[in-house]
Amino acid sequence: MPTLTYANIGKVAINPTLQDLFRYGETGAAYDAFDLSSLFQDAAGTSPATIVGQQIALVSDRIHATHARQSSVSLRPLIGRAPKDRRNIYLGSDLLEGSSPNTVNGATLVRDGVGFGTTLTGTSGASILQMSAPIASGRTVSFFAAAGTSGSIGVGSTGGAITASFNLVTGVASSGNNTTDAAMEHVSGGYRCSFKALTSANLRLLPGTGSINLGKLQIEDGPLTPYQSFSLNGLIMTEEGVPSYYFARLDMSDDRLDTVLPQAVTGDVVIAGRNGTLIAPASYAAGSTFQLGPTSYTGGVSNILRAVGDVVGWTVIGRTLTAAERKWLLDYYKERGAKGLLVPGPELVVNGTFDVDASGWTPSSANVTAARNASGQLEVTNNGAGWVSQTINTVAGKTYRVEVNWSQKQGAGRFNIGTVVGGASLLTVTTYGNYTGTAATTFVASGSTAVISLGDSSGGAGTVQIYDNISVRELRPEEEW
Repeated sequence: MPTLTYANIGKVAINPTLQDLFRYGETGAAYDAFDLSSLFQDAAGTSPATIVGQQIALVSDRIHATHARQSSVSLRPLIGRAPKDRRNIYLGSDLLEGSSPNTVNGATLVRDGVGFGTTLTGTSGASILQMSAPIASGRTVSFFAAAGTSGSIGVGSTGGAITASFNLVTGVASSGNNTTDAAMEHVSGGYRCSFKALTSANLRLLPGTGSINLGKLQIEDGPLTPYQSFSLNGLIMTEEGVPSYYFARLDMSDDRLDTVLPQAVTGDVVIAGRNGTLIAPASYAAGSTFQLGPTSYTGGVSNILRAVGDVVGWTVIGRTLTAAERKWLLDYYKERGAKGLLVPGPELVVNGTFDVDASGWTPSSANVTAARNASGQLEVTNNGAGWVSQTINTVAGKTYRVEVNWSQKQGAGRFNIGTVVGGASLLTVTTYGNYTGTAATTFVASGSTAVISLGDSSGGAGTVQIYDNISVRELRPEEEW
């Protein structure tokens, strides 16, 4: 919805609000999780929620008092707070807690609150503080450090693939194997050290012989940005000088919020999150329940809330939003900590439509065959254990939308995505007996590749699965493409 102005003098006449979307009495509801005045700790709405970490039992509807509730204490989301933009992906960044660091070869780490928060001491050049924090290729790593009895610190990885060094006396940094852009910025009490990783690995910090003061570890996509503190549970993130907003954290296990819709709603659903915003058509009968969570919403794609992330707000409206209204609503939630519209990127699957042949799909053994049938589909036949697979390139931590048309006559069909052939660590869809349909879901990548595996996991002789229009595309906010 565009801002209205007087034609001649250009002064603002109306500032749009959520209520303006429902100006003609449209059915539906609208919620703002970033506004503490909308959140309550009890389902009756008598006890306001005011503190990060508290449970959310009710979110008030801005339009028709059709509130979203959760009566069960164990199923309630939590309140979180973060700046407008999330960049630091490292939990417990203040005191290096989030990675559960291990010390190796005589190294010790003491969280003493001095200087940058911790003191790391080594007894030899082999002393290591080893973090389980993943560093994907292309990410920027930074930390604050000051010399103690040791005057330098090095960085490495479990496989020795990442090396850079920082002289905490002279302020000179150098890039090494599979790193670039190593730099040091003088700050009060020491230096901010940073580098860019050119390969994926876990981080090691090498203090040499002696002690250094250390803290404020940040791992982020893109270039170096101002430091953000990120609590161990991820509910509190702050950046000096930047306003922060509240959000609802669903645990992606069983947390959910339910709205009983008194009237039928046919129109659009908008769910705004810190990772991206979803806008999709939807239709609900009068008296039905719109459920947000655990990993999707009523009628939504499986696992889609993993792509949306922490929820800033959501709207269900009984008509299709205009292009101008969609833009306004996206901007409205962006100003309150959400990211833009989630859109799919380029297709990652090679020959997922089987227009000509079955190339690109590899049987794992002689027990399984794959061929294009007369209808232009991939026909997978099992005469024992085995899979037909394809490896695609992914980025750790990114979310991918998956779609596949699928039919079978018997057996236990599988559509798996994992790190090895037949593996299902990232996603599995199972069907039994006679089935024809379309599966739509999402998964979060764990590394630089993922393996799509098709077949009958039972390995029964003569079982046939038929696949078509297999698609895997990364989901990102439109501003990040």
